[in-house]
Amino acid sequence: MSNTYYDILEISRSATREEIKVAYRKMAFRYHPDRNQNKEFSDSKMKELNFIYSILSNSDRKKWYDSTISFDETKERKDNTSYSYYDIFCNEINVFDSSGRTSKLKVGDSIYFLVEIDKSIITWKYKDKEYFDVIIKDIFDPKHKENFSKIVKVITNKTPLFRANWGNSEMIIYKEDFEIFWISQ
Repeated sequence: MSNTYYDILEISRSATREEIKVAYRKMAFRYHPDRNQNKEFSDSKMKELNFIYSILSNSDRKKWYDSTISFDETKERKDNTSYSYYDIFCNEINVFDSSGRTSKLKVGDSIYFLVEIDKSIITWKYKDKEYFDVIIKDIFDPKHKENFSKIVKVITNKTPLFRANWGNSEMIIYKEDFEIFWISQ
């Protein structure tokens, strides 16, 4: 699996809320557009850091994210053959998102997560909202839901929908979470 949000912030998975905040501020200071000549890279990196901080600083979202990063690519079957993670994917799926829309999504499509970001202009501080997109890498086939628990390291009662990429990170997005946090358009 690619880097986790913890790897990007250079902290351990057991980091406290205060350690997460300190790491975020350190990285934000390092990559802030006012401190770097490559503004396009800095802007992109700051969006990534804001997105990561919005997840890890919120205990419910952090718990949700932690459940998305325990994906194992193969497991042994009892008959000595192995399940491959490719056995549980399909090419498209109809989903119901947090805005109440039903959409047909395919591998390579983007889905969006609303994040509230702290911003400032000189001494005036305010909150802004932005949508961050992740790209669907794989779609879990609902017909093979029983095989998912044989491949994922964590036992969950949730229904997996997507394996998605955002920056260097990879995550699993569950149906129950998608219907609360994500939009498809």
